[in-house]
Amino acid sequence: MSVTVASVDEQIAAGRSLVPDHLWTGVRAHILHGTSTGSFLSAVFANDLLNAATSADEVSLDRLPDLMRFLHNYAPFHCWGSRRVRDLWRELGGVGRRAYEDPRFERLKEEAAA
Repeated sequence: MSVTVASVDEQIAAGRSLVPDHLWTGVRAHILHGTSTGSFLSAVFANDLLNAATSADEVSLDRLPDLMRFLHNYAPFHCWGSRRVRDLWRELGGVGRRAYEDPRFERLKEEAAA
């Protein structure tokens, strides 16, 4: 099966219940189109949990573990994990512009894991 906006949209929709309602539009826009988000989601996509926790509203803070489960289980591997990965994903335009095909992600993900 080829990767398309529709197929990824279907994939992330399966984990929709893990994302607070007021964050869904931003999460979906970042994944599908590389759209910038607010400070909380930007920190989440960068795997910067300290800044995520300190910029979260009450609901987002309470649901942060669910949101991380969503990213781990449903979001494309290339769209989150470090500040550099998040920024490259945005620069390249998300799934809609085939950002996942860029070979730089493998190196960045390895660096983030080290």
